[in-house]
Amino acid sequence: MLLTEEIRRSPAWTNPLLDQHRVRINLDATLQDISHRAYRVWRMRTDTPRPSGESPVAPALAHHVDEYTHAARMAESALRDHVAALAEYLGELRPVERLLNDLALLDRANTSAHRELLDQLYRDAVGNEADARRLQEHTDELRDLQASLDTQFHFLREQVARTNLLR
Repeated sequence: MLLTEEIRRSPAWTNPLLDQHRVRINLDATLQDISHRAYRVWRMRTDTPRPSGESPVAPALAHHVDEYTHAARMAESALRDHVAALAEYLGELRPVERLLNDLALLDRANTSAHRELLDQLYRDAVGNEADARRLQEHTDELRDLQASLDTQFHFLREQVARTNLLR
């Protein structure tokens, strides 16, 4: 049955919390029970004799068949409810699965290695800010040096030009 296979595939299904809270169902017994009940309903529908025409026993046989048919309908309806309850169980297992996954992620994020990494990232952020300021200061000094060199170049060029004019 697909529902029981999906339940078994759920990571939440193997989590011990289901046993601790006594919400794990016996899937093998449930599947076997549903299969046997479905078989009995099918068997009743296929094996029940139908009255053939008019005979003195036809009304008694029809009443007898009606009783079996009624019981089969009741059993089939209850079987549908049983399968619907199993589907609802799977539906409620999905959010538990997501929550357990999120809790596991939080646990992993709360390990000492992750805390050390987090602390190092904060230190890196502070270090990067200081390095960026230091680089900006050097960049500003380079601009000043460039301006000074440019001034010297223009001064020397004018000196050379004046010297050439005086000759």
